[in-house]
Amino acid sequence: MQNMLLPKAVLWDMDGTLVDTHEAHFQTWVDALAKRGVVIGREEFAPLYGLSSQTIMESILGRDVSAELVKQVSEEKEEVYRESLRGNLTLLPGVALWLARFSDAGIPQAVASSGPMENILAVLRETRIGHFFKEVCSSVGHPGKPDPWVFLEACHRLAVNPADVLVIEDSAHGIQAAKQAGCRCIGVSSQLTPQVAKSASLVVANLALLDSQQVNHLFAK
Repeated sequence: MQNMLLPKAVLWDMDGTLVDTHEAHFQTWVDALAKRGVVIGREEFAPLYGLSSQTIMESILGRDVSAELVKQVSEEKEEVYRESLRGNLTLLPGVALWLARFSDAGIPQAVASSGPMENILAVLRETRIGHFFKEVCSSVGHPGKPDPWVFLEACHRLAVNPADVLVIEDSAHGIQAAKQAGCRCIGVSSQLTPQVAKSASLVVANLALLDSQQVNHLFAK
């Protein structure tokens, strides 16, 4: 990465970007809702992946769902989810390489996730990558993606201009949030629709396929 016009900071989404937690989230939501007599299928859940628990509950049960039920179901679901991670997490392809590359280049990195802080910390402990991140931001209690709040908050904490920041995301909502924040964004997925892909600065199937020249090009003046 020598002689590159590097980003001033890198913000990482967590679920689906650092680690593949899709199935764990889906199954724990299925189980938590089934106890309340609510059945949800994969197709119904797919567009909700990566959103806040509040938004997921409102989408499934309606906007008039009580705050008490949201809290009860969410806490139960997240506790089971964190238990399910133990011994079952690996970094997605290319993640370890790029965490190390940005770190070696002296670029500050942060996690910027819609998930609860307890979930973020559980993933960082399980994968042993916490030392790469200067900041860890959760949007719980604040507007979740596609709102740009979590990315703007991370930029504020790192004292960087969003225009100089690279966001790494896998979801449509996350890419939209990064765009609204004014950041450059790499979409990491082979599942993005053409419309969503256009909103990203660059799309790769996985980070193992990303090269330094592509990162350089995103920040070339």
